[in-house]
Amino acid sequence: MLNNWAGRFLQEADDVLGLIEEGALRMCEGDFSPELINDLFRAFHTLKGSGAMCGFQKVPAFTHHVESLLDQARSGQILCSKELGNILLVAKDHIKLLLADEQGERPSRLDQASELSRR
Repeated sequence: MLNNWAGRFLQEADDVLGLIEEGALRMCEGDFSPELINDLFRAFHTLKGSGAMCGFQKVPAFTHHVESLLDQARSGQILCSKELGNILLVAKDHIKLLLADEQGERPSRLDQASELSRR
């Protein structure tokens, strides 16, 4: 059973994942503005921090990789691209699976984390 904080986190996570999807779709359409990259970074950072604070382990561990990728995009170490937008969409879907797993559900496609981290 989830505690009150975890329940609130799950509600917040759903909203944040919606924002991530909107931002990633904008990136897929060619919007590579620094403002968008910062917004996406903050969204993933929120998921990581709030998830860890509520006792989730898998979501923060995976989200850290995405946050690092976006930090590299913010600093110009990697170029923003439509492919990055696609990776963020896949990462968002994977986080949904991780959230289900953290709640005791057993999603069938959970094994894609290592492939996502490689990408």
